[in-house]
Amino acid sequence: MKLFPGKKSSLNLSINAIVVLIIAITMLTLALGFIRSLFGQATSSLTDALSGIDESRKNTFLENCHEDICLEKTSITTQKNKREIVLLAINNRFDCTMPASISISGEEGGTKNPGDCQKMGGATDAYCSQISLTTFSPQDVQDKSKIIVPIEVNVKSSAKNTIYRYPVEVSGICKPEGGSDSSIDKKIYLDIDVTG
Repeated sequence: MKLFPGKKSSLNLSINAIVVLIIAITMLTLALGFIRSLFGQATSSLTDALSGIDESRKNTFLENCHEDICLEKTSITTQKNKREIVLLAINNRFDCTMPASISISGEEGGTKNPGDCQKMGGATDAYCSQISLTTFSPQDVQDKSKIIVPIEVNVKSSAKNTIYRYPVEVSGICKPEGGSDSSIDKKIYLDIDVTG
C-alpha cells in the first residue's frame, strides 16, 4: 500500500524546475554580459586611445583651450607609413550636457572620402585619399566641462610629399533647464605636411 502516492513524480518535477531555473539564470547572465560589453566598447576604445598620451600633455592642453574647440597642433609634419595622434578639445561652456558630433572632411568620425581636403603645393584629390583621419564621434560633453578626443592621422606610402589641409568640425546643441538652445558649431583646420 502507498502512503504518499505521487511523491516521486513531484520530486522529479522539483528537480526539473531547479535545473531550468539554473539554466535561465546562466543565460540571463551571459546575455547581460554581452550587452554590457557591446555598449562599453566605444568608451573603452576612447580610453585606450588616450591612455598612451602623457597626462601632463593632456592637462596642459586643456588648461590652454579657451575656445569652443581647440587643436593641440594646427600643423604637423609627418612621414609616409607613420601614425600620429593630434588632440582635439571640446569646451562645453553651457549648463547642459551636449552631444557633440565631430566631422573631418565632411565625414562624421573621420575621412571616408577626401571631400574638403585642400591641396597645397600641387597635390590632387587622388593624393588626399592617401591620408586618413579618424576619431571618436559623437561625444557627450558634460555641462561646464572640457573633453579631449584623439584624432589619428595615418599617411599611406603612396601619399605625395606636400601639405594637406583638412577641416575639423564640431557641432552640438543642448537646452539648459528653463533656457534657450545652446550650441557649438565650429571649424578649424589641420595642416599635414608629408615629408619623405
